[in-house]
Amino acid sequence: MAKYAKRDILRVRSRHILATLLLFLLPMGQAMAFFDLFKINVFSEVSGVVTMNGEPVQGASVKQWAKVSFNGSVYEHQAVTDAHGRFKFDAIYANTINRLLPSAHKVTQEAKIEHQGETYRAWVAVKNNYDYDGELNDIKQTTGERDKMKVIPKRLSDQEQLKQVIPFHLTCELTDDESIKSNDHVAAQGICKWPGLE
Repeated sequence: MAKYAKRDILRVRSRHILATLLLFLLPMGQAMAFFDLFKINVFSEVSGVVTMNGEPVQGASVKQWAKVSFNGSVYEHQAVTDAHGRFKFDAIYANTINRLLPSAHKVTQEAKIEHQGETYRAWVAVKNNYDYDGELNDIKQTTGERDKMKVIPKRLSDQEQLKQVIPFHLTCELTDDESIKSNDHVAAQGICKWPGLE
């Protein structure tokens, strides 16, 4: 057991030394670009509205949870709905070598709503990519062309991208039954709907 602990300590130290050297040896812009190679989007920015019988629900607790399958890292956040029933979570990012490996890029995502002692499953899905807005969209098909080994990004204007990308905005009616909803890219379970489903 001590043998494995020493090996793990050496591995962590060598990573820290490499990172420190890269920060000092590379100009700042190049160092940041290097570390962006490992950056993944765990959960895109998500906004939503919680209603009950069509009326906004104020003070509901919305809990966001995500687990990266590659390393088991878990991320949790909480928000409270405002007077208009609205909530918002900022995007969650992490760094992992798995971004560059040809293995499965999977993130299990969940959101729950708690209101007046009841818990409602809002969103449960598996995100099969590390792309921002990749929950409801195939970003590589929407904004890029597939090459044999890599994605070559297209240069689209912001307006062109906004027309093509489905925003991650949830409408959650607490009286709705939980169901599985899907589009061409995702199947999610819960009470919430997103643009384009109706």
